[in-house]
Amino acid sequence: MKTALKILGLMALCQTLAAQENTYQTSHSAGRWLNLPYSTRAAALAGLGTTGSGVDALSYNPAGLANTQELQASLEQNFWLTDASSQRVGFAMPLSIGGLGIAFDNVNYGSVAQYNVSNIGQIVALGSVNPDAWALQAGYGCTLDGVGLGVAIQGLDQNLGGQVASGASLDLGGAYQIDDVNLGVSLLQAAGFLGNEGLPMNLDMGADWDAWNRGQTQIDVLAGLRWQISDSQETAALGVEAHLTPILDLRAGYRAANALGVGGWAAGLGVRPLPWIGLDYAYNAVGSLQASNQVTLNAYWDGWHHLNGPKEPNPK
Repeated sequence: MKTALKILGLMALCQTLAAQENTYQTSHSAGRWLNLPYSTRAAALAGLGTTGSGVDALSYNPAGLANTQELQASLEQNFWLTDASSQRVGFAMPLSIGGLGIAFDNVNYGSVAQYNVSNIGQIVALGSVNPDAWALQAGYGCTLDGVGLGVAIQGLDQNLGGQVASGASLDLGGAYQIDDVNLGVSLLQAAGFLGNEGLPMNLDMGADWDAWNRGQTQIDVLAGLRWQISDSQETAALGVEAHLTPILDLRAGYRAANALGVGGWAAGLGVRPLPWIGLDYAYNAVGSLQASNQVTLNAYWDGWHHLNGPKEPNPK
């Protein structure tokens, strides 16, 4: 029998996942799942994450790790099309100088049917496979003379139905604050490889303006530009984040469609009912296919510490 099709539908599914953020014209960019929105907060803002901090900064701008204010652990679940999904376990902590972040991302493409075509043209089912991919990332950010700088490195691995590839990547970021405006710029996948192919390179620029502040209520207006260098596509986005109380944040954003028609709106919220725990949710319709739901559970060590008070030293 002559194998004409190893995995039917696998490449279509990979392209579908990529369409949530990017569609590439070249076959020389691997690891397109790296462009999925792994930050629930940024997903609710239509991908505006360049000025984020903590674990969220790892996906968009490692310079934001310098603004990490408390020890944070994060567990995220994303539901994509069909039975595909992704998960993240993240950790961020402030240091005496700057901040450190670590995250592990896992992508499960779901069950994909496998077929062969016989010598007489008959399609023969060969069962199914479960392609997946993962990334282990570590980043550091600090502030020097008022300028935020950050770097992150990733180890990568993917298994597309027996086609296994490993690699690594490098992200670079910068940040600067002018009065009530936070500016950020990052070069994602600035260098790297996956198997014998390069990675999708993106240049992100963003701004977060503290537009209105009264008591405990603050409204931020966000804007950003993304240049998908790998396929010369540009897109812009606007978002609003309302910090209504220390317990509740509301978010919404819209991303203009690029030349390939990828764009749309998103919305979500963040709640922190207790000082040591919080929950983020995003309904993300940015993309040419169905919308996705993302949920993140955050735990904050400093909140727990303040709730229970400082520990007494052990008696000698």
